[in-house]
Amino acid sequence: MKKKFFSILSLMFVSLMATISFSSCSQDPEAPKDETLNKLHDDPTKIVLTLASGHFHDVMFHQDADIEGLEYMKSVQTITYELQEGKGMAIAPGSADKFVVISGDDDIQSAYGLWIRYYNKKGEEITGHFIENGQDQIHQHFFIPKDVKPLGNLSVAEADDNDPAKFFQYTYMDTTPWDKTLKDAGTKLTGKDNPIGMKGWFNFMKSRKTFTLNIRLMHARISKFKDGKTSPFYAPSNAQKLSDHWDINIDVPFIVAHSRKEENNWDEDDDVAYNDLGEESKKMIQAIATAYGISNEQALAAFQTRINHAGAHNHDDLWF
Repeated sequence: MKKKFFSILSLMFVSLMATISFSSCSQDPEAPKDETLNKLHDDPTKIVLTLASGHFHDVMFHQDADIEGLEYMKSVQTITYELQEGKGMAIAPGSADKFVVISGDDDIQSAYGLWIRYYNKKGEEITGHFIENGQDQIHQHFFIPKDVKPLGNLSVAEADDNDPAKFFQYTYMDTTPWDKTLKDAGTKLTGKDNPIGMKGWFNFMKSRKTFTLNIRLMHARISKFKDGKTSPFYAPSNAQKLSDHWDINIDVPFIVAHSRKEENNWDEDDDVAYNDLGEESKKMIQAIATAYGISNEQALAAFQTRINHAGAHNHDDLWF
């Protein structure tokens, strides 16, 4: 009888411990989902970067018109990156190998819009895969200038050259829907509250500089938001750098040739020869020539064509 009693107690004890164990496990917090294990998008094998100088209609960015026959100093520039064996994501053969831009400042804006498009190995555009189905909550582009140097002997290094906040300004101009523009009915500007960076605009603040723009696309493990906020466009947090996945990390060459203020101050005759230019005008033309790798005479001809001929203001051109 005693033996049977202890057997019953033993069974009751085992049952009680199992119940406690199950209860304890069921109350444990659910482990955060690692989004990188289920990315819901292909890995890009091609990236197309389109950069355009532009102006604004209220808050709507619109590209400047390109001038027919202008070989240099065009409004719209494109660089294509492709996944290449032994190189990773690199500039595609036949693509332009740098962007050349004009600087502005706090008083005279020089706006450049950047559109980023992604494609898979089948050649299908997959840009929307980084935005749709909740992917907008975990993706954000960062734009980080590095290796800032004087443009040849036309300028000097400055102490704040590598301070991103002083080198350029960037504004996220993402919209909902992502593939519509602000002139389309029902489209909302959502880049301020939910920055992704598929489209946005720059104002470069220094001229006579070369630099590399490091473009990185973060795929957050849980969320890109912390306390309802995201990191600045040029500064992912240390935690993001260490813990999150990076879908894209490319370096894009840039040259900032001259400034919008210099253009506004240009008062040379339309038929002036390079050797007859004033000293300040010569410096600007030399900067343009160096940026494009052409002669001073070619640079002067291109500049005069651009400022003396207006292109058609086409409403079917690039908009945010």
